[in-house]
Amino acid sequence: MSEAVDGWLTVLGKKPALGSFGPAGGSMHKRLNYRNSFRTMMYLRFEPAGSGCRIIARSFMSVWALAFMMLWFGVLGSSVVTGLGMLVTSVGDPLPMMLLAPGLMMLFGVALVIGGRWMARDEHAFLLGLLVEELDGVQQADPRSRTGGPIVS
Repeated sequence: MSEAVDGWLTVLGKKPALGSFGPAGGSMHKRLNYRNSFRTMMYLRFEPAGSGCRIIARSFMSVWALAFMMLWFGVLGSSVVTGLGMLVTSVGDPLPMMLLAPGLMMLFGVALVIGGRWMARDEHAFLLGLLVEELDGVQQADPRSRTGGPIVS
């Protein structure tokens, strides 16, 4: 699979995905001509299966983007709670902007996540297709899941 993807630091590569692989698994994402921190990352685990290999693929957005958005919403939530507490207890006189600005920033954060994930909507299918094509594999349906199953090569 390493031949089908460029390394993480390859800037001018021509392969359709970036990633790295080892004997036990790897990770990759689709090559984009633009920046999207909410892109789909695919993490792979290889397991022996008879004469071939079973690949377990998990896809989700970057852990770094998830951590940043959790921090973003946490700070905004605490500032809204602080502003509301000041308003209710009359300890201070919160400016209207003290409640309005975090609310608008919260809406911006939600719109950012929705827009970024919408831009990455087809990446999971693309990466699965690349895996199946490059490994001459067959995707097996998992009866316990509503999504596609492991790829057997």
